[in-house]
Amino acid sequence: DRMEQEVWVDTYIEKESSINYGSEDTIIVGKELVTYYVGGTPSATVATQYRILIRPNLTDISGVVTSAKLVLTIAKADPDHDTLIQAYPLTASFDESWVTWYYRDSSNRWSTEGGDYNSSMLLDEVLVEKGTSPGQTIELDVTEYVKAVRQGKIKNYGIILLPGPTKGWVKFYSTESSNPRGRPKLVVETSPLGGIGGAIPPPATQPPFGGWTGPVTPNIWYVSV
Repeated sequence: DRMEQEVWVDTYIEKESSINYGSEDTIIVGKELVTYYVGGTPSATVATQYRILIRPNLTDISGVVTSAKLVLTIAKADPDHDTLIQAYPLTASFDESWVTWYYRDSSNRWSTEGGDYNSSMLLDEVLVEKGTSPGQTIELDVTEYVKAVRQGKIKNYGIILLPGPTKGWVKFYSTESSNPRGRPKLVVETSPLGGIGGAIPPPATQPPFGGWTGPVTPNIWYVSV
């Protein structure tokens, strides 16, 4: 079975900024040079960084997850630089209405500025080439994240998208976008749990509810007649 649904929440944060961007039409990830002015005169040019926080809805999934992909639609891509985007699972919750580079909600700071995430669990990465046309999509494989959440190994705090070592940036349509076809979505493929005439799914893909939670050891009886 294949299921597509819009993600629950998405926003972006900007390095060393206390501004909240939870209601923007687009979300941005990457790096770009920004020039600051004082009295109309350029005072400094720095490379700022943008990160995307995104949380999918995983409560309505049934069956054994075989594939889960986060699909984002490009609104605008850096015309001069390629952009490498990496996806990691967040290790702390965030509030879309309050989150910034420093705070994850109205009162709690991130343990590490810019977001708390599991740096040892790279879910996927994709390179967006410079000048990529608006309307094209990218896919990030988040199968292991979805499986881990459903198995109760981690909580659904969400996924953070970081820029790699490249300088580029990409803007994607957000959940608040007036373009519904461009909004981020999660595409999940599942197989049945099994039963009469069906195979027992491998333990690594077990859902947390209504199914097996670990390896299955069959009971075998030998009868002599």
